[in-house]
Amino acid sequence: MILQSSVEEVISEIEKSGNRKFKFRQEVSSLLTISQEQNMSGVFDDILFFSKFLSHAYAVLNREGTTSETTRPLQQEFKTTLEKLHTLLRTLIKEADGLLKQDFVSRFLNMKPECMENLLALANELTWVKNYQLDTPNKATQKK
Repeated sequence: MILQSSVEEVISEIEKSGNRKFKFRQEVSSLLTISQEQNMSGVFDDILFFSKFLSHAYAVLNREGTTSETTRPLQQEFKTTLEKLHTLLRTLIKEADGLLKQDFVSRFLNMKPECMENLLALANELTWVKNYQLDTPNKATQKK
């Protein structure tokens, strides 16, 4: 769990450490803020874990294809994990204000191709947060 005083500061540190900019900076910030305000760090940590799996599985499936016997189990696990991520994100944003929740659902959680693309891109960016937590455990878990 990230317990620093400023979510924006954390996001900036993650961008700096990864030498890249978030496309979904506001959404990542919102998820982090909600997890802190609602005491749902465990849900947020699960979101990060499943996001990292999805990002890596997606890369493998794109590289190897989905018709191979060797990738079929991964394809099924990808589908199952995607459903888990949907559920966790809905759980986290359930208590968010109506506009934020509506925007998040319409951009990431509907069953439209562009929502799936956005969700996978968001999952990739959440992987940066997970990597930051793993690479900087003292900074990422202690208050300043």
